[in-house]
Amino acid sequence: MKIYNTLTNKIEEFMEIEKGKVKIYCCGPTVYDYPHIGNLRTFCAVDFLVRTFEYFNYEVIYVMNITDVDDKIIKNIKEQKTSLKEYTLKYENIFFESIEKLNIRKANFYPKATEHINEMIEIIKKLLEKGIAYKTEDGSIYYSINKFKDYGKLSKIKLDNLKVGARVNVDEYDKENLVDFALWKAYNEEDLDVYWETEIGKGRPGWHIECSAMNRKYLNQPFDIHAGGIDLIFPHHENEIAQSEAAFDTKLANYWFHVNHLIVEGQKMSKSLKNIITIKDIDNTLALRILYLQTHYRNKLNFTFENYKGSKTALNSLLAFTNNIFDIMTYFSFQKDQKTNINPNIKSIVDNYKTNFELALKDDLNTPKAISLLFELINNLNNIINKNPKDINYFDAEYIFNVIKETDKVFGLKLTEFEEIDQEVKNLMLKRNEFRKNKQYEQADIIRNEILNRGYIVEDTSWGSRVRKKI
Repeated sequence: MKIYNTLTNKIEEFMEIEKGKVKIYCCGPTVYDYPHIGNLRTFCAVDFLVRTFEYFNYEVIYVMNITDVDDKIIKNIKEQKTSLKEYTLKYENIFFESIEKLNIRKANFYPKATEHINEMIEIIKKLLEKGIAYKTEDGSIYYSINKFKDYGKLSKIKLDNLKVGARVNVDEYDKENLVDFALWKAYNEEDLDVYWETEIGKGRPGWHIECSAMNRKYLNQPFDIHAGGIDLIFPHHENEIAQSEAAFDTKLANYWFHVNHLIVEGQKMSKSLKNIITIKDIDNTLALRILYLQTHYRNKLNFTFENYKGSKTALNSLLAFTNNIFDIMTYFSFQKDQKTNINPNIKSIVDNYKTNFELALKDDLNTPKAISLLFELINNLNNIINKNPKDINYFDAEYIFNVIKETDKVFGLKLTEFEEIDQEVKNLMLKRNEFRKNKQYEQADIIRNEILNRGYIVEDTSWGSRVRKKI
């Protein structure tokens, strides 16, 4: 498998540290607001990566941190006059609800920054002992970036404009402000009751040290893949490398996986433009997942309501097909005990799809190619089925169904997980089928409309009538 490594700016053959096992760390949410669809794109892309490794039979140890203390959070709890724990727990729960709606599988560990202060202190002490960190008059501790010779290797910045001794106390800043950054922020009254009494002083951690401490605790160092949004390359990931590698004299991670920005209708999401879209604004999260699949993770994704609408249509066609295949299996279930060969043409088409699907994933997680192959498969199979419906048998349908089910383990679109139909709707379908059998089509159409009004689609096929949830 090949993936793009931001550290080398090259697509590289992936080589795991421990055979058959992949350790992945992703910078997770800062729990201060609803996650927007740009945040969720990153988490979905890493989900595709994790699912791909599992598809190829790797054991994956996946860690995603939760930042539950930082400058933004403290600013918000001051404005809303609430406690740190109460405020962050609310948005932590919203985050988990959001990823569940998107069918993003849970990581193995979700460490919180506030629960790993001791681990941060130990790293800071090491950096102080090595003379790489220094304490200021107010008790804050800073990282001296000119003491780390590899500073800038991820973001490709040069230290030519470094102002030795200049410092920045905020968590986020741009490349023009190439200065020492805070590891530990001494307490001041602006922080309210957000502080820890420690052996290095009273205060709170800087943002960057949080991830260094948590990924080391759960994955050790080095680990295989560090992931996150492209906006985190500088300063966050650059500073993580500086902290971890200087403290422990070994590489932090072998591969750096970064997901590009998502823009809305050609513009950057911002409060001033009032175009921030969160999970609350999305009425079909699996359609959003298709939208993510259709743009390569390293390319900028332009979300438009037109292409989102198209994704809903695409999802509908996928579900219609898998429902159809399942109905064929049900219709021909009496053939289960018969020895019937699979149609060689169908087998060839399905096998070709699976081979090319796997090649696409191995090519730097080429999900746009992989999902386009699925649509191509369905188009080719529909041509065969529609041309002569009775030529397909139970074993053909089962073979198709199982391969789609297997590859959907990566897509995560729930294509073979059919929702339970409401009992009243089932009863209406039985009545409708009886009317159709007796050629009472007018009454059958009345029931069809009633079913439609309840949020279901009725489809009449060569294998009988079926009903499914409307997308």
